[in-house]
Amino acid sequence: MTSKSELFMALVIIFIMGGGVFGYALLQQTPQGNQNTVTFPSLIERPLAPEERIAILRSGKTLIEYIYPENCTECPEKAGIYRSFVSSPEYQGYVTLSVAADENITADWIIGRNGDRTELYGLNSSEELADIFCSVALNQPNICMLKEL
Repeated sequence: MTSKSELFMALVIIFIMGGGVFGYALLQQTPQGNQNTVTFPSLIERPLAPEERIAILRSGKTLIEYIYPENCTECPEKAGIYRSFVSSPEYQGYVTLSVAADENITADWIIGRNGDRTELYGLNSSEELADIFCSVALNQPNICMLKEL
């Protein structure tokens, strides 16, 4: 009689453990991705709200903000450098540019890892921008890794 009850208990334990393994396997096959992730475009043509800045940086992207006075004559040329940089295939998906003309706000910086802000006021070329980007970006594209070699 004890032999039958021991056998029965052993079968119950084996059944419970097998069910646990099966349940764990099913859970691992279920997609775990966050369905509410927000994606940001590479180019945003307006000043950003603080919440938007935080969301972009939390997504792992580097943020370039260029807000210049409306009457600035050389500023659209610099904005063109930034636009071509963020639209280039090498940096696509790694950086977001916020560019706008505004009389009340001025900004010319790049925000990278840890929220560190690096001024870009003296920037003259896309090569300089690429060097600065690679030094501050948290998530770096392959081209940054190749520059280090």
